[in-house]
Amino acid sequence: MTKNDSDILNAQTGRSDQKPMTTDSSESANTDLSDSTSATPGLSTADKIKFIGLLVFILLTLVIGFYIVRFLLEIGDTDDVVASLTASIRDAGVFGVLLCLGLQFLQIVIAIIPGEIVQAAIGLVYGTVWGGLITLAGALVSSIFVFYLVKALGAPFVAGMLGKQDSKRAAVIQRFFTNSKRLNATVFILFLIPGMPKDIFTYLVPLSPMKATEFFVLSTLGRAPAIFATTFVVSAFARGDYLACAIVALIFGGLGLVGIVYNMKIMDFVHKIIDKLHPHHTDPQAVEQADDLEDSNESS
Repeated sequence: MTKNDSDILNAQTGRSDQKPMTTDSSESANTDLSDSTSATPGLSTADKIKFIGLLVFILLTLVIGFYIVRFLLEIGDTDDVVASLTASIRDAGVFGVLLCLGLQFLQIVIAIIPGEIVQAAIGLVYGTVWGGLITLAGALVSSIFVFYLVKALGAPFVAGMLGKQDSKRAAVIQRFFTNSKRLNATVFILFLIPGMPKDIFTYLVPLSPMKATEFFVLSTLGRAPAIFATTFVVSAFARGDYLACAIVALIFGGLGLVGIVYNMKIMDFVHKIIDKLHPHHTDPQAVEQADDLEDSNESS
């Protein structure tokens, strides 16, 4: 049989003169391919989704912020911003509630408006009870939005939203949320104390193992006393009940001042009490999220 005939016969029977690759060489090739793939720079699919989500959020924030800033500039032409804001809410008629919800949403999500001004205007228009309920509803909607946004985008997004200075403090605060056994009590107490950085808490709690419904209920209940106190103060002042206005303002104003000045010491004190009531049980997920937040700070 000639060489050409042998080659034709081998081709028909699927035989080959080449030796098959051994298992070791095959595994070595796969390892090299894996190493080269991992060494290739680029974003993972999850990182791309997070990046796109962040861009969409920034775009929406800029668009909404543009109209709100223009609105605030229009009402800011007068000396009394609260009075101008109150007049704008009243002029909106039935849509005044939606305007209040939108202002409260922006105040919590991107903090371009002082919360006290918004709450005071809502209290003047709708009174103690309804003003407080509308403000709480706006806070709840904002918390739901932020919670699921942080769940989707993770710790790097939180570091970017809070800024470098707040992110350093946030990384410390996040350590307080690693005790999963008493996480609910910790969150409720911190939201209950006036003057605490609730905007930062709203961005950090989603990084903990706390369930969404628990956070929405406890944070809303914790916010309620201070919110109703604010709407009561402005309502009492508007109707001339200056004594009641002064008493409530002094109580909650004093507590708020203490919360603003000593918020980190208060958190440390609350954390120690919680640990005494229940032994510290560190949640691995919460610790990992805290580490990610610190890494984001260092990279920025």
